[in-house]
Amino acid sequence: MRRAARFLRGGAEGRLTGADTARFLRRCAEEGLLLENVIWEEPFTCRLTLPLRDWEKAGILAERCGCTLTLIRKAGLPLAARAARARLFLTLGAVLVFLGLMASSLFVWEIRVTDNRSGVPDGEILRVLSEQGVGVGSFWPGFRPDLIRSRALAALPELSWIAVNLRGTRGLVQTRGRVAAAPIRDPRAEADVVATRAGVITGLTVLEGTPLVRRGDAVEPGQVLISADRPAGAAGHARRVHAAGEVLARTFHELSLSVPLETAEKTPTGRGRDRFGLLWGDKLYFFSRSSGISPPACDKILKIRHLGIEGLFSLPVAVVRESLRPYEAKPQERDAAELRPDLETELYERLRQEIGEEGEIISAFFTERRDPGLYTLTLRAECSQRIDREVLRETNP
Repeated sequence: MRRAARFLRGGAEGRLTGADTARFLRRCAEEGLLLENVIWEEPFTCRLTLPLRDWEKAGILAERCGCTLTLIRKAGLPLAARAARARLFLTLGAVLVFLGLMASSLFVWEIRVTDNRSGVPDGEILRVLSEQGVGVGSFWPGFRPDLIRSRALAALPELSWIAVNLRGTRGLVQTRGRVAAAPIRDPRAEADVVATRAGVITGLTVLEGTPLVRRGDAVEPGQVLISADRPAGAAGHARRVHAAGEVLARTFHELSLSVPLETAEKTPTGRGRDRFGLLWGDKLYFFSRSSGISPPACDKILKIRHLGIEGLFSLPVAVVRESLRPYEAKPQERDAAELRPDLETELYERLRQEIGEEGEIISAFFTERRDPGLYTLTLRAECSQRIDREVLRETNP
């Protein structure tokens, strides 16, 4: 029973050391301090137990009596309740954090375009999706994919397909561009085959119509190569058809590119400054009150790091670091020999686009010209390519 009462009120076990320990015991009795289990270890040292609430007062009495009271251990219900309360707060905190994460996982906190195979800018796609309720802070269980897709495609006619894939709290957008439909050829419509560019005919295949040129003839752009007029045959009357055929020609191309030889090189001047902030949802808050206007000659670098696990989930908070790096623009002369390989590659790509996939480059050479501060590279090439194109005739009603 006594042990149960001791546990309920709490107790402290200590070691008393000093030359006048008897005086300390007498003062405790006078002050009404309850001492239990007094065990003498040495003539001037003993172990004792007293209620937890009297420990501090006993320590003061020990100092007045020239003794030292050292704590060995504490036990009892008050200590257990205090520890349980601390664990309870920790447990409640963990539960609240877990519930917060569960509630946060129902919203989209990061959205970006990962696969854009169209000519529409990413920003325009995200703007249209935001108008349909798909943006930062959106409640994704309320999404209606079919309705979002149909409205987004109606607002972006350049797209043929769009999808928003959810990965935790991250939205990944994929798009496909609309493919232009092939022109419908009406075999009954009157049409001529004309030249798309100047050249010398090297091959002529007539599927329908009357050829007006032969191999070796030089033609100009827009000249009729195969006419829709058919001469009178055995039936004795002429008629008009939809001309068709393939015409190969030797063509001559001249392409030029010019680049300045003088450029400005950025040289860092002085020490830049950084400021940090938080991106909460789509709101940006900086810790400092400095203006966000950059000096004239200064690079601004903005780095955003979302909190979360990449590929799994993202929290609605991101750390933002804005760096301002001042520089001085100094003129620098560029070497034409270093510029030429890139210019040659770009000119060849443009030539390939002009002659098409079926075209062939027979010969090509480059010429260069240097003017004050300007370098010009010219590509002259002889190619073999198709130059035929069907053109419908205008018919009078």
